[in-house]
Amino acid sequence: MFYRYIILLLIFIITIKAFGFTNFSNPFFDDNFVVQRKKRGILKFKSNLWSEREIEFYINDTLNYNTILYALYLIRKETCLKFKQTYNPKKALFSYQPDKYYHTKLGKGIEIPHKIYVHISVKNIKLIIRETMRALGIDYEHNRPDRNRYVIINIFNINPFFFNFFEKRSSRTVDTYGFGYDYRSIMHFSSYEYSMKGRKTIESRDKLMISSIGKSEIFTFNDIKLLNYKYCTFNNIPRIHCRHYGYPDPKLPTRCKCLPFMYGDLCQFRLENRGLCTHQNSFLATPTISTNTILVGGICYFYIGSDNGGKIKLQIKYNNDSNIFYNNKEYHGIEVKYKSDLSVSGVYYPPTSIPLNIISETDMIVIQSKFTPQITKVSISYREILQ
Repeated sequence: MFYRYIILLLIFIITIKAFGFTNFSNPFFDDNFVVQRKKRGILKFKSNLWSEREIEFYINDTLNYNTILYALYLIRKETCLKFKQTYNPKKALFSYQPDKYYHTKLGKGIEIPHKIYVHISVKNIKLIIRETMRALGIDYEHNRPDRNRYVIINIFNINPFFFNFFEKRSSRTVDTYGFGYDYRSIMHFSSYEYSMKGRKTIESRDKLMISSIGKSEIFTFNDIKLLNYKYCTFNNIPRIHCRHYGYPDPKLPTRCKCLPFMYGDLCQFRLENRGLCTHQNSFLATPTISTNTILVGGICYFYIGSDNGGKIKLQIKYNNDSNIFYNNKEYHGIEVKYKSDLSVSGVYYPPTSIPLNIISETDMIVIQSKFTPQITKVSISYREILQ
C-alpha cells in the first residue's frame, strides 16, 4: 500500500510539471513573469494551422444544425474564412460530433477530419465558436505562458479528465502578437468550468475582473483580430498600418477594422456621441477632483485623459433617478477600459447602487455604455494620481 501511494504521488508530480502547474500559487516564481512582446494565443508552427481558407465541415445527424451553422456564420462574417457544409464525412476537414462535453484538439493534427465535439443536448453558440477557434489553432486564453500574472489555477479543483485543458504553453510555441491578457475572451474558461464538486478552477488576480472572467457570449475584439492576423493576410496587397489597435479589414484590406469607439480608414478618429448621450465626451483629469453627471442612454463613449501623463482614479455611480433596470447581459450596462492595452475587455458595471472605483494602468480611461435608448444618468468623479 505504501509503494502504491509513492507511485501515485510521483505520477501527480510529473503531471503538474508537464502542465506547467508548478508555480500555480505565485507568479514571481514563473520564468515568464517578465513581460515579453509575444505570448499566448495562436500556434506559431504553420504545420498546426490550416492552409485552406474554405473549410468543408460535416455535422453528425444527432446534433442541432442551426446552432452550428449560426456559430460558423459569425466567424465567417468577421474573417476571410469560409465554411462549406458537406454531407460526406470523408470530404470534411472539420467534423462536428456528439459528446457529453464541448472539446477538441488544438490546431491541425494528423487525423482528418478534425473532430469537434459538441454537447448532444446543451445548445451553446459561444462554446461552438470557442472550440471551432481552438480547432483553427487559437488556444485557450488561460493557457498563455504569462498566465500566472493574471490568474491562479486551482489544480486540485480540476476534474482530472480535463487537466490538459489547463496546460500552460511555452512562449516558444505560441504567439499573441503582443496582445494583452483578456479575461473576457471567448477563449477564457469561467471560474468553475471543468471543476470537481463545484469548486473554482480559475481565480482572477485582478479583483475588478472576478465577475467577468470567461463571461463573454461572443468573441472579443482581440479574439477575432488574432484569428485574422494568422489567416487573413494578402500577399499581393501592401499591409496598411492601422492606428489605435485596429487591424486590416479581412473583407477590404485597404481599410482598418477599429475598436467600437474609433473610426476612419486607419482608425484615426474617436467617435462622438449622439442621441441620449452627453455630447461632451472628453474629460481631462487633474490633481483636483472633478465631478460630472453624464447621460449614457444608448451606445455612448467617454474618454478621460490625465493632464500630466499620470494614472487616473475614477469613481462611477448610477444616479438614483435613472429609469433603468438590472439585466445581467453584456449588452446592458457599462464597460470601463482601464488597462494599458485598451483593446482588451474592461470591467463590466451593470446597473447597481454600489459605486465602482478604478485606478487606471496608464493615462487613459474609456467608458462605453450599452443601453436601450432612455434617460440614464451616471456620476463620474476622477482625478490624476501624481507619481
